[in-house]
Amino acid sequence: MSEQEKLASGALGVAESIIMGVAGAAPAFTISAAAASMVAALGVLSLGAILYCGVIMFGTALAFRNLNRVVTNAGASYAVVGHVFGPGWGYFAGWAALMAFALAMVAAAVPAASATLMMIAPDRAEDTHYVVLTGVFWFSLVAFVTLRGIKHASLVQISFVTIECVAILVIVGAGLIHWPTLAVRMPEWSWFSPFSLSPGQFATGLLLGLYFYWGWDVTINLSEETGLAGDADASGGSALWSVINLMVLYTLLMLAIVLTLSDQDASNAGPNLLFELGSRLLPFPFNYLAVLALMLSAIGTLETQTLQFSRSLFAMARDGHFHARFARIHDRWQTPHAATVVIWVLGVFFLVASSYLPTVRSILDSSILALGLQICCYLTLTCLAAAWHFRDSLKKGIVPAVTHVLWPLASAATMIFVALYSLTDLPLETSLIGLGGLAIGVVPLLLPSRRRRAVA
Repeated sequence: MSEQEKLASGALGVAESIIMGVAGAAPAFTISAAAASMVAALGVLSLGAILYCGVIMFGTALAFRNLNRVVTNAGASYAVVGHVFGPGWGYFAGWAALMAFALAMVAAAVPAASATLMMIAPDRAEDTHYVVLTGVFWFSLVAFVTLRGIKHASLVQISFVTIECVAILVIVGAGLIHWPTLAVRMPEWSWFSPFSLSPGQFATGLLLGLYFYWGWDVTINLSEETGLAGDADASGGSALWSVINLMVLYTLLMLAIVLTLSDQDASNAGPNLLFELGSRLLPFPFNYLAVLALMLSAIGTLETQTLQFSRSLFAMARDGHFHARFARIHDRWQTPHAATVVIWVLGVFFLVASSYLPTVRSILDSSILALGLQICCYLTLTCLAAAWHFRDSLKKGIVPAVTHVLWPLASAATMIFVALYSLTDLPLETSLIGLGGLAIGVVPLLLPSRRRRAVA
């Protein structure tokens, strides 16, 4: 690997990596974007679905942690799946991740723009054209920050995540204080029982739940830039702690939602769910803490998605799957600048295209459900790769067997079930977006191979 193909080793510490992982999942933004849909589908059982999905996602974090010790690479799923199953499978894992990151940019830009407009022009917050224009502004600002270097991006995330988590804890704390007087229902153990969910509810809950947790794997995409010379344990350990922190935050937030809001109120709130919750629990103007948390959270995840896309494209180009220009590193900033510009262009294109959908809610719902299919694809391949690569751990005792094979394998099996079951129930356009995005990956896969054969 030439110096021109090396990222800024040692730019991030472990604490910064964990913050990046939490920022990647963006708790405040995710609750606003997807919790209303989950409550509409599952009601109070949403709380159990959040916990089960956290357990499943921890299995994928174990898979990444274990494989990252074998292959420390900015390509994350692309690199580890390719190492275990061969370059073809690795390419499709990487392509699914790229498509997911691109779609996620739209899903994150919409709440960021809506929250911004709620604070400066409330009457425009549901106008799709104003939302798109504001989203393009945030896209451009985030792309500029990430271009300037990973350290700049990290400093922004530390400040954003700190404010976001403080705001979430204030809202949850207010919920605990006011619970005896504001609660619309009393908690029951049946909310957590897996037997309370039908197969359809289980699949729907986990498909949305994957979106809740997804994004922490940015810690693996930043593994070449974390610790000295790309410390595999630093980035892998950060992934595990990121998922644990997210399980705590999501459980507390969902508990506050189901205790304070009726199913109908939560469903009707849509992308404004966090603000609705804040308004029930906090007096004006402190209820706008929810809007501030949502805006910073969504902008933060725009940044982490930009980082994940650019690092994945960089790693795949470095191995010859895409044009070599995307593997170039900026001399001064030590970032994959060409790959970053690509995600900025794609993000703006997808966001502008989505403006033809009639409402902000339709943009979010279509993006999130299609995204769930692509998340299932590349995370499943990663879990299967881990289970296969470490299959000898089955002979080394119960702990290695569980952490290296059985837990990742169970996570993979669950995600396969979720993806297959959901395909029978998703709207046609959502399935086409999700599966069509994966199918298009065949074209760039063939082009480089033809060039290599021509050179040979």
